Amino acid sequence: MGDLSHPHRWGEDPLFWIHNKLFVSHICTLPQHPSYPEVLNMNGHPITRAEISGYIVNKKSRADRISYIVDDGTGILVCSISVEAETVYMANFTIGDYVTLRGKIKLYHNQREMMINYIVREEDANAESWNRLKTIKLGLTYYQKNS
Repeated sequence: MGDLSHPHRWGEDPLFWIHNKLFVSHICTLPQHPSYPEVLNMNGHPITRAEISGYIVNKKSRADRISYIVDDGTGILVCSISVEAETVYMANFTIGDYVTLRGKIKLYHNQREMMINYIVREEDANAESWNRLKTIKLGLTYYQKNS
């Protein structure tokens, strides 16, 4: 289960279907499958979706999408959302906001980025510490196990 050499079995690994809580450095450095560059290998688990938390350090608007540059302390990642989807959230996220994002990992101009399908501004003052500790705990326990 979770063996990247057998794509027809990826669906048997629960980590394939969920948004894995990761650091940006994981998304940027995990090895990719040779035939499927948008599938990452995390200790034998195929990963296509992620959840990250960090500060918005830049925002770029285009006609079809809005891109947030997010820094979680381990690296920066471009996270994009379509203009139509962004209006659903009715929130104007700005530079300096601490946010949690979930989305699908994609390649765009040979750089990894996240296509957002969920974004929320964190209001709890402890959210940054809690998210960091939870990500570390998952990385040391569940994500290390090769199911």
